[in-house]
Amino acid sequence: MPMHPDATVAAALTRAFGQIIGESPDGILLYSPESEDGRLEFRRIYLNDSAERILGIPRSELLAQRASVQPAPPLGHALQGLLERVHGGGTGTVESEVEFGRGAETRSYLIRGRRAGTFVGLRLIDLSERERARRAIERREAILQGVAEVGEALLDSEWRTVLPRVLETLARVTGVPRVHLVRRDLDRGISETVAEWGEKDGAGMGSVCIPVTIRGARWGALGFIDDDVDRVWSDGEIDAIRSASILLSTAIERQIRDDEVEGQLWQAQKLDTIGRLAGGVAHDFNNLLTVIRGNTELALEEVRHGQAPGRELEEVAKAAERGARLSQQLLAFSRRQVLQPVPFDLNRAVGELADLFSPLIGDHIEVELELADGLWRVLADPAQMEQVLMNLVLNARDAMRRGGRLLVETANVELDESYVRTHLGARAGEYVLLSVTDEGSGIPPSIREKIFDPFFTTKPQGEGTGLGLSTVYGVVKQSDGEIFVYSEPGEGTTFKIYLPRLEIPAESRSTARRSPDTDTLDGDETILIVEDDPAVLAIARRVLRRLGYAIRTAPDAEAALEGLRMEAPPKLLLTDVVLPGRTGRILAYDAQQLHPGLKVLFMSGYSRHAVVDRGMLEPGLHFVEKPFTPAALGRAVRQALDDPTNGAALPPLPGSLSPATGGT
Repeated sequence: MPMHPDATVAAALTRAFGQIIGESPDGILLYSPESEDGRLEFRRIYLNDSAERILGIPRSELLAQRASVQPAPPLGHALQGLLERVHGGGTGTVESEVEFGRGAETRSYLIRGRRAGTFVGLRLIDLSERERARRAIERREAILQGVAEVGEALLDSEWRTVLPRVLETLARVTGVPRVHLVRRDLDRGISETVAEWGEKDGAGMGSVCIPVTIRGARWGALGFIDDDVDRVWSDGEIDAIRSASILLSTAIERQIRDDEVEGQLWQAQKLDTIGRLAGGVAHDFNNLLTVIRGNTELALEEVRHGQAPGRELEEVAKAAERGARLSQQLLAFSRRQVLQPVPFDLNRAVGELADLFSPLIGDHIEVELELADGLWRVLADPAQMEQVLMNLVLNARDAMRRGGRLLVETANVELDESYVRTHLGARAGEYVLLSVTDEGSGIPPSIREKIFDPFFTTKPQGEGTGLGLSTVYGVVKQSDGEIFVYSEPGEGTTFKIYLPRLEIPAESRSTARRSPDTDTLDGDETILIVEDDPAVLAIARRVLRRLGYAIRTAPDAEAALEGLRMEAPPKLLLTDVVLPGRTGRILAYDAQQLHPGLKVLFMSGYSRHAVVDRGMLEPGLHFVEKPFTPAALGRAVRQALDDPTNGAALPPLPGSLSPATGGT
């Protein structure tokens, strides 16, 4: 009688699966669970050729014995427990990784157990080949990660200053003892080592050399020196380090191009600044001459009438003294022959230039200095830094056509690793902060990203070269510093420049670098964060959640108030000062009307002095300045929560606190 078609297919499938299992490179065993004398035993009923080869025991011996009697390597007596776990684990998979070998050879295996109907199946997977492939992939990924670090360093810094770090990174991720960059002058037929990192000894039999090409011509080579003669560089590794060579080539070519135009740009900006300064100085000297001429004529009139001209001559002397002081400052400002970085005090530079601000910006702008005591010294070119400050002051003047207040601040700050991870190109350490804040028209987001581009200007034709802020950016970067801008239309602008601290006295080093104990910053209170910048909101939420706080968020004041009406009140409202639709101060007032006693902490990219001086906040309110480190934010939150006076009803809104749009 012929077989039913379904039975024929089933038989064919059974044979096919049996062939696949039998020829599998993985060892496969089947066990049948049996109860004997109240104990659970497992009898082997099948194993393929790979299992017999891996275990090294004849198939007949393995099939004749129960697992408890002949456990067999590689698990040994742990086999019984593994089988019981698989049998009692339902449909799940149980895995165990072991090493097993005979003689000098040791191999790694992954043992994967799973129930198969009434049976228990084990699969022995040889990890040795997979491990080699995995390690090759890991090496390539590590090199690519290092290349990303190299690209980040080269993106924001002049390549010569970061080259030692670039070579050290490449040596670390490739595992070679030495990496060097060689410059080859084909016209002169010579080669010279630009920089190298690592050990100089060894034959370097496992070396690889990657060309560095500039403008289509061979400029030099990036050499990876390895004494391991057996090392074989994979195609993936070669491609990865070739990417590093391309990044370095791009950085060198960019620097060559920048060097070619830097002199022209600097001279153009210098002439532009001198032209502006000359107009202001001429105005100031005209005022002095008016005083001198008027008092001289009055003195002569007194002499004609036989009287002594005492008061008039005193005014002439004062005017002459003011003129002499102005001339000395102009001479100091014009010293630009030698452009070399030297240790200097930024407070002193700001103070000496402050008297020049008035002829530059006019009497309609009030200048305020907030200079920190005990300011650290920096290493920079004083002439260049004077140019930076003057450019920022001129930029602030142009933004305050109708007058206002110009605030110049200095401070000692520390940037930690958390800050560095959220600010591309920044490095952790101690810095001197120079901040310039105006009350001008502000910068729209669409323009803000272009302000450091050379020759970009929003001023009418003939009123600006577009070189001022690009020069500022270049000087700060050449000084190994960072510059950030915070601005909103109608809310003014703050430029923050971070220059590395030159040195740390040994006796104060431990104190200066000590970070607050995060245990003292922990809390379990509920905090409502209101911030319209998604990136700032995300980092604040992440930091405070790590400290144990329960976090609720809102992107604007309306969403925050809606949540406050519908949910239980938080312990603290952490809000940006400037929000879409209304200020953070108005939001805080409305929130306390809903929940009296609600504690409030304000944050802003503007400094505390700036937000108070502009009438955006009253003095004495809790405030944290952006950019903040996690420690600074945690400390400000803890202080705001622990302050028994915080939560007192805010006074009626001052008339100066009007709704604003945008935020920072």
